[in-house]
Amino acid sequence: LKNSQKTIFGKDEAVSGTVALAEPTKNEGKLDISLELPFGTVNGQMLVLATDYDNYAIVYSCRTFFGYPMKHAWILTRKQDLEGDDKTKVEALVDAALTDISSKGGPKKTDFWKTCQKNC
Repeated sequence: LKNSQKTIFGKDEAVSGTVALAEPTKNEGKLDISLELPFGTVNGQMLVLATDYDNYAIVYSCRTFFGYPMKHAWILTRKQDLEGDDKTKVEALVDAALTDISSKGGPKKTDFWKTCQKNC
């Protein structure tokens, strides 16, 4: 696994790590993740909430980081921009999930922002 980005200050940063099935004998989307950060290794779990195995995956992670709960969700795609039926399907899945989650005090759609993937 290698996750790279350009900071708001224009600096390139990268994080490396590993991802493996949490329980390979089970047919579930739990992944164990290990990231090598400047201050040490961070281990956690990611859940694949939905995927079509070819175009997109919706993943979620929740863990405690220095005593604070950290919740992350991503829409991962093989292309920089999701289009057509795939975009419609993913947006419907996300909208339904967030409607349910936000009604229970969880995050709302407005708590998320799109990451620009142009020129990367």
